[in-house]
Amino acid sequence: MTWERTVARELTVAAATRLTADVRRLVLTTTDGAALPSFTPGSHIAVECGDGRRNAYSLTGPGVEPDHYAISVRLAADGRGGSRWLHEIAVGQPVSVSAPRSDFPPVLTARHHVFVAGGIGITPVLSHVRAAVAWGRSFEVHYVGRPGTVAHLDDLLALCDDRLAVYAHRGELWAVLGPALRDRPLGTHLY
Repeated sequence: MTWERTVARELTVAAATRLTADVRRLVLTTTDGAALPSFTPGSHIAVECGDGRRNAYSLTGPGVEPDHYAISVRLAADGRGGSRWLHEIAVGQPVSVSAPRSDFPPVLTARHHVFVAGGIGITPVLSHVRAAVAWGRSFEVHYVGRPGTVAHLDDLLALCDDRLAVYAHRGELWAVLGPALRDRPLGTHLY
């Protein structure tokens, strides 16, 4: 089945989990359980949020022949209401989404991948990490977030082992990242 980027497809909210006080993970599936189109690491889908507004959310689950799409949504109190709508949607409700699209693909020729993320910015990195593990790529992750606000930490710990460094604030990150980048091999790609 071909799936155009602009054509919406209806999926069902199969699960909803609170990851932090303001981040909710949604698992979206087809009603018949069929596999969804594969996607490139770093991809996102556009989700129709209630009254026709469309917001883009990074896919965080496995990208090869997935049986679901997973997104994580941070509640934006000052937003236009899309994140609020997704924080209130119930399991079993339909949601209209676009086909996956990537503006943030991996560099396949890189010898080493250095991923840097802060807060909810970890979501596109998570699919990159899943792919790097599956493909046996050399990588490391530097993740900064205030204690209690770090979404997907359990996923990252399971995937990264000692290739994950978590920082409580930007100052810690910058103190480590600059010197670390000087020591990485030629062909390292920074995300």
